[in-house]
Amino acid sequence: MKKKVVGQSRPGLAAKAGVKRRIMVIDDDPGVRDIFEIIFEREGYSIELQSDGRGLMNDKYILPDLFFIDKQLSGGNGLDLCRYLKSQPKTSQIPVIMISASPDIASLSKEARADDYLEKPFQLSRLLELANHYCHKGHAVPKESNNH
Repeated sequence: MKKKVVGQSRPGLAAKAGVKRRIMVIDDDPGVRDIFEIIFEREGYSIELQSDGRGLMNDKYILPDLFFIDKQLSGGNGLDLCRYLKSQPKTSQIPVIMISASPDIASLSKEARADDYLEKPFQLSRLLELANHYCHKGHAVPKESNNH
């Protein structure tokens, strides 16, 4: 039986663009991180996974093209992390998408200066629309844009 290698399926928009875009996902749930890794690698993105914001606060990371940050992190708040990133010169222009099952994530994300949000549970197509849009500015705007 042939073993399937993650990231070896049909190339997504990230691979077609010729430049491998980098996405950072910050979520304290290892299962959620695994899902994001599989999805984004399959679509041709380079992905970095973190369980909390300590690496960001200590400047121990490679700048991504896009951040996905869970609102509820162990020992921290994803919204505070978003505010921090948006206040730093080197990360202020990098899009941040907040993720949460919280019904007030739209207003909370706006207050934290996030570029967008994704409410759990979400459709895979919506996740990829957001990633493709924010990693490839100038391409088609997502159909159901949550922009503020």
